[in-house]
Amino acid sequence: MSVAGLNKEVEDRRILEILIKDYSDDQKFVVFSQSNSGLVLGSTLVKNGGLSSGDVAAQYKFKNAILDVKFDTESNIEVQYFHEHASLTTAVSLNKSPALDISATIGTPSIAFGTQAS
Repeated sequence: MSVAGLNKEVEDRRILEILIKDYSDDQKFVVFSQSNSGLVLGSTLVKNGGLSSGDVAAQYKFKNAILDVKFDTESNIEVQYFHEHASLTTAVSLNKSPALDISATIGTPSIAFGTQAS
């Protein structure tokens, strides 16, 4: 192959990369429902190529506190609690070797302290 042929191949590859750079062929289906009491329920399904994944989520807002709970198809559970000056997050993976991650923060608008454990 000549140098000119190699340059043409590189050029063609760059043109193709530019054309499909931000293109996504994922199929996504999202359903959400919200109540007047502050409860939001949602489900998301995504198909990427031959792989499918999804999750079910719930969020409850009361005054200045938020509680999020999320379950996904990879057997992961995530619970988050947010308050005006504190937050707590717990994630559990229910696979063959269960993993638990916990993080917490507390603070004011000018300073915050946090910790994380796995």
